[in-house]
Amino acid sequence: MPRSARTRQVSAAQVRAYVRKAQEFADAVAKDLRRLLPLKTQAEYEPEDIAHGVAAKAVEQALRCVSVAQAVAASLN
Repeated sequence: MPRSARTRQVSAAQVRAYVRKAQEFADAVAKDLRRLLPLKTQAEYEPEDIAHGVAAKAVEQALRCVSVAQAVAASLN
């Protein structure tokens, strides 16, 4: 099968729209990710447990990130 038959043709306008959506996603989750990533490292490498309140807040932040990702994915369909 020729390569062109296997790949989806995407116009430059569609690419720009995808990039805009990706930027919106990045802007929407940046603050939460900045807070979550150090906590991930701490949970992975430090022997101390994460406090319940801190863990609960991390779950809320992660859920916000998932919600934004789902909204962006839905808007691309």
